[in-house]
Amino acid sequence: MNENLPAINIGNMQTQELATLMRLHRDAIQKDIQAGCPVVHRGSGKGDSTIINIVDWHNWKVDRARKDKRYVSSQSDISMDAKDRMLEATASKREVELAKMRGELFPLADLDMFISDEMVSLRTAILSVEERISELVGLEAARMVQDILINAVNGAVEAMQDLPEDLAGHA
Repeated sequence: MNENLPAINIGNMQTQELATLMRLHRDAIQKDIQAGCPVVHRGSGKGDSTIINIVDWHNWKVDRARKDKRYVSSQSDISMDAKDRMLEATASKREVELAKMRGELFPLADLDMFISDEMVSLRTAILSVEERISELVGLEAARMVQDILINAVNGAVEAMQDLPEDLAGHA
């Protein structure tokens, strides 16, 4: 697989990214930080941004709202729970959109093509083993090594075929 893919750190984002994602002004997020919102990394400015986890921020906002007695009755608790779920769903959706913009998501539709290309490359490499090492260890030993590799790959392919359909992308 491609080892050059960026690390996915879903949930942690810079202050400005969180403000953009939640469609808030950056000052609103700064006020939350000043009021005690948990941060992953407190930036020093000068290119070192403060990092906030969106889930921690959301939970802090909910806890703070409850402490501020914005939840007056059980009926308002029910409606606020619905609002909380809506806020969480909106945050999750925006988080996925942000990950797409950053190029951190791999489209599932492309997975079959990616795996097929990788398998063709692997097969080509294995078939060239005999030719590349026959001069070093002899033709018979080279064929034995190639057979071992082919059996290992076939075993891996069979194991992949036994995956549940939802993991194999065919749900």
